[in-house]
Amino acid sequence: MSTSRHRPRSLLLFVAIGLGAGLLSGLFGVGGGTVIVPLLTIFARFEHRLAAGTSLAAIVPIATVGVISYAVHGAVAWVPALILAAAAVVGRKLGTWLLAGCRSRRCGGRSSRSSAW
Repeated sequence: MSTSRHRPRSLLLFVAIGLGAGLLSGLFGVGGGTVIVPLLTIFARFEHRLAAGTSLAAIVPIATVGVISYAVHGAVAWVPALILAAAAVVGRKLGTWLLAGCRSRRCGGRSSRSSAW
């Protein structure tokens, strides 16, 4: 799917994905990327890397609003949050590196759909 032009139907799909991710995030605290990336790859036919990047760009304002809302009520443990963030940055780099290696080896010769893991 081209990212430069989107038809109205595509725009409605993105709105629906965003609303769904926000709803699940608000109700259960699940990360938006857990919902957004699979939905973009399945329904918008984005390649995984494009879906991941798009999801990260969308999550920045979502997370900003969320952390401000919680912080105003004193519901943020800042030291653990910073430790989690630093570790997540390292984990993200490792995951990206592993994904690139998996793609170049085609995950041991299996497609992602037929893979049992």
